[in-house]
Amino acid sequence: MPKPIPRLVWADLPPTVQRRAVWLVRDLVAASLPGAGVASAAITAAHVERNFRSGGATILASGARSTVSGAALANGMLSDALSLNDGHVLAKGHPGANTIPAVLAAAEEADATLSEFLASVVFGYELAVRAAMDLHARSPVYRAAGAWGPMASAAAICHLRRLSDNVIRHAIGFAEFHAPHAPLLPSLSQPAMTKDAIGWGAFLGATAAELAEAGFTAHDSEFFNADPFEDIGRTWRCLDGYVKPFPVIRLSQPAIKAALDLRGRHALDHHRIARVAIRTFANSANLPRLIPTVTEEAQYGLPWPVAYALVHGRFDVQDVIDGLSDPDAAALMGRIEVSILAEYDALYPAKRVSDVSIETDSGELFNSDPVTADGDAGDPGWEDIIEAKFRAHVGLEPDDLDAPLCDRPLGRLPRDELIAAICRASGPIRCGTRSGH
Repeated sequence: MPKPIPRLVWADLPPTVQRRAVWLVRDLVAASLPGAGVASAAITAAHVERNFRSGGATILASGARSTVSGAALANGMLSDALSLNDGHVLAKGHPGANTIPAVLAAAEEADATLSEFLASVVFGYELAVRAAMDLHARSPVYRAAGAWGPMASAAAICHLRRLSDNVIRHAIGFAEFHAPHAPLLPSLSQPAMTKDAIGWGAFLGATAAELAEAGFTAHDSEFFNADPFEDIGRTWRCLDGYVKPFPVIRLSQPAIKAALDLRGRHALDHHRIARVAIRTFANSANLPRLIPTVTEEAQYGLPWPVAYALVHGRFDVQDVIDGLSDPDAAALMGRIEVSILAEYDALYPAKRVSDVSIETDSGELFNSDPVTADGDAGDPGWEDIIEAKFRAHVGLEPDDLDAPLCDRPLGRLPRDELIAAICRASGPIRCGTRSGH
């Protein structure tokens, strides 16, 4: 007989988990809103507004209303438009971006409270990491987040709606059966809007939950063989997630950090740089060497963001939108060498490590230490990274998380009020397009 599926209650969660949940939601919003004008997000939002019009869920890019599945699709695609979203080393992907858009859409439609929404976000995040670990262990192919995320988002919506264990099992089975194959390595070698299949994964998860609730049945998921619910409530995977300071794939972040550190410490002028050597792990070294013509190529590169950072002293959101084909960065990229260091490769995926050496035209040589990316789980500045993104891209003032939770219902709120409510923040939002209703 199947074991009971646990339910999470916000008031019963450890304070560290509660705090992490709010910060993950803030990070998702900060990673999403500045991507509203990116083609992948704009095309998807327009498609959803045309074809999924009737519903109580918000399209974050515009404030328009849609169905739960439609909003999950639009907001899931938006969350990955700039590659600024969270991730988890064991998942090798993005648990928050998979689950939060789907759960938010369902919470709005159900007029759920903030605490119900947040508890279901935690449930979905925990299940997403476990689903990813299980699929990576079973599959000979490195699968993108959209291949395992639907199982988590489907279950999290069922959790929010307080559906039975039987319905949850059918929703997970449906989501696994219909999940995209989504091999990630072709996505890395030929960057395109498909990326990690996150938008489609959120859409599928929401659809699976709604169909299962209506009585649609599915065979048992192979995921159940791993007993995925056994340690939920005891082992908190959400505490081990990472966040990103740069709008680029995680594989490139250590080298960008090392390059910026050297540039700043030694006041390097990019015109005087004769050679740059990056030593890294195989998955990072194998990223394409492209002068980008579209934003996805800028986000999925290694030599390009390092070159751009050395030229401009930064690599920010606007740089992957407006900084494509920068001539100075393109010239410097031709002087960058990338090699694999076996020591770093052996540490992957638990750690992503790179180092950078820069030689000037006068023969001076500057070497970085081995560097891991900022925002890893143990980084004391983890919340600071999110706060910087949140202030820059959302414009709200984060509220004190030690203050009591204002447990308001989330249904039918205007977009800006909704964002402030789920992020526990206040003040006018500075970015985005149209306001909510």
